[in-house]
Amino acid sequence: MSDGFWKILALKGIKGGGDTPTQEKTVALDMANGNQIINPDDGKTMTQATVLKPATMAAENIKSGVDIGGVVGSLEGKLPEEEKTVTITENGTTEVNATDGKAMTKVVVTTNVAIDNKVGQIVDGSITELTAGDLEGATKLRDSIFSQYSSLTKVAIPSSVISIGNEAFYNCRSLTNITIGNGVTSIGESAFYGCSSLTSVTIPNSVKTVGNYMFYECNKLANVVIGNSVTAITNNMFYLCANLTNITIGKSVTSIGGVAFFGCGRLASITIPDSVTSISSGAFNSCTSLKSITIPSNVTSIGGAALRIGGGANEVIITMLSTTPPTIASNTFTAEYLNKIIVPKGTSETYKAATNWSAFADYIEEAEE
Repeated sequence: MSDGFWKILALKGIKGGGDTPTQEKTVALDMANGNQIINPDDGKTMTQATVLKPATMAAENIKSGVDIGGVVGSLEGKLPEEEKTVTITENGTTEVNATDGKAMTKVVVTTNVAIDNKVGQIVDGSITELTAGDLEGATKLRDSIFSQYSSLTKVAIPSSVISIGNEAFYNCRSLTNITIGNGVTSIGESAFYGCSSLTSVTIPNSVKTVGNYMFYECNKLANVVIGNSVTAITNNMFYLCANLTNITIGKSVTSIGGVAFFGCGRLASITIPDSVTSISSGAFNSCTSLKSITIPSNVTSIGGAALRIGGGANEVIITMLSTTPPTIASNTFTAEYLNKIIVPKGTSETYKAATNWSAFADYIEEAEE
């Protein structure tokens, strides 16, 4: 069995009261399910256990329970005994220390069984569905946990999960349906990158942060609802989602990231909430079906190529609601596609005089009463 399939536990005995001898032991545990007992030598104590988890938790790395037993010898003046329990929920190192003046006779080490046992079943990529019951009890879907599981078609994430890691479902190309539980508060970068069969998704109100590239090249994704706690449409979030047609953006979003909707060729309408203050470069670039868009009054900056929308001459209408022109770049719009830029009553001259707006002066006209 290779080293990647082992957990290493270093057991250290530290002298306490009396003259109890100490010792150190290093033990390689095999990854078969069950328990393994490690005893200190007779007459010695164990006051510290360090548990080193593997870099990945594939099926061979999963152990539902490990007992580390320490039998204190019969020396006079031996330390009082105690037992401790530690649960492993993620990779890294966990150290369990005895209470001052005591010796541990048992340390019980458990993994997050609900999620790890399920990972063990799908290492061969054969599973097609994960229900909320399958994952119940897990609190975190670690980075790349289901990455490139090509047979996976349906996933229901339970409310016990609070975070979805980076690339958690990366390139799950058969995934058509994902239900995100209302306990999730964060979704990592590229979590659903390349899920090319996914058609709809709802991000619940519990989610506050989402990573870049979240739905990158999910080219069948058509319907999206973003909950009211998400604060940003991140960079490349819907890049080349060519079939995106309906999206609802929650009322807490304050920024739309770079090339967030680049190449969403079927997106014909979008409502940007009043909470948005910035639209980054290329945000709606190459949205060829988007012929009109309204920019809320709180937007103060619009990046280069952000509103290069439409695909034909003289067809795009931009409506600005702010009486103060936002900062723009010289190429924020595609002049040849513009029909007009509508600005609030009494502000046309202010817009025409503003930096970079002057290049589009011929298209600026005031809204009617």
